[in-house]
Amino acid sequence: MTNKVNFEDCTDLLQNPSEDALAGSLDGFLDGDDNISERPEDHYKGMPAFVQENKKPYKKINVCFQTKQDFEQFRQLMEQPMTEKTKTIWYPAFEREANSLFAWVEDDSE
Repeated sequence: MTNKVNFEDCTDLLQNPSEDALAGSLDGFLDGDDNISERPEDHYKGMPAFVQENKKPYKKINVCFQTKQDFEQFRQLMEQPMTEKTKTIWYPAFEREANSLFAWVEDDSE
């Protein structure tokens, strides 16, 4: 389940880090165990599978404009914000959300 997280709630942790965090290593978390495996599959047991959705566009086209007026007319037809520096738009337009707003949250109610 993916939820938006308010990362401002973490400011206390960032402003008052633990002694282990200040040490700059994971030794405090590993209890000095030098035999920790570096193979990811040894650690990610029981984790949900990750499936990357196909986010590629169905079709791409280049559109050229002879005049600024042509560009302005196209911009109005698309009803999307575009500037002289715009390189890509999606049609239909979709709202993008920053990935940093999402985090995995485990539901303990089950």
